[in-house]
Amino acid sequence: MSNYAIILVLFSAFAHSSWNFLVKRSDNPSFSVIGLSFFSLAINIGISFLFGVVESIDSRAWPYMISTVVIHAIYFVLLGKAYRYSDLSSVYPIARGIGLAGVPILASIFTGDIVSIQGIFGILLILIGVMLVGVFDKGSLGSLKQLFSFLDMFQKNISRGLMFSLGTGLVISTYSIIDSVAVSLMNPLLYMNFVFGGGIFGVIFLIWRKEYNLSSIKTEMYSSWKLFLIGGICSCFAYILVLQAYTLSQVSYVAPFREIGVAFGVLLGYIALREKISYIKVLGVGSILVGAVIISLS
Repeated sequence: MSNYAIILVLFSAFAHSSWNFLVKRSDNPSFSVIGLSFFSLAINIGISFLFGVVESIDSRAWPYMISTVVIHAIYFVLLGKAYRYSDLSSVYPIARGIGLAGVPILASIFTGDIVSIQGIFGILLILIGVMLVGVFDKGSLGSLKQLFSFLDMFQKNISRGLMFSLGTGLVISTYSIIDSVAVSLMNPLLYMNFVFGGGIFGVIFLIWRKEYNLSSIKTEMYSSWKLFLIGGICSCFAYILVLQAYTLSQVSYVAPFREIGVAFGVLLGYIALREKISYIKVLGVGSILVGAVIISLS
């Protein structure tokens, strides 16, 4: 990778982890991730017009655009719930790790791709890392005997935060497959408008669940608009910067290097949110990062 590509990916990874950090530190993560998507949508529409990205849409792209709106609505809701119940330093590596591990599995089912031995090894490392971060990292490990008492530890430490994080990761895997096809049929910047548009359906879901009403949504948007604006900028530029990096270097190099964002997320949780980082969590995050690199290079 060129130095310029490395710089772009570093900024992209930091921007992505930063908007996740902003969601976690907000008073209402469940709504903040959706409110942020509204601003991302407005910013991306502005960028699309600025660069003249206004074109007719290939009819073949419509099923993917509709699918990504729905799947991103689910993504925004699950991610917000995950941050409501768990730490940034747990949710972020688990969701990103499961998201990456699930891609080759889903690809093998829906596109006929064959997962290599190297890829399987990478997936196993990610799953081990997820278990270490999400299940075993609860501050109750007094001995190796406890560590290997898997079923007992799992039953004690399974949490809503872990379940929502796993669900978010599975959704990431799903939309990754959808998006990889869609961007080959239309301009990526134009497509991102539909990605961020999922937030609209996310709000409809929250209203349907009676978690929010129009009055409370208006209050949230007014009181937290600065956070949503900064987060929206980070979200948009995280995507734009990595797209530019793809034009400068091979995807097989850029993709694994992006996972450094997991380290950024954990550091932000530790430094800015004062979350506890145990040796088990460090080991788990390391396993996720190594697994991510192995999958991306397989």
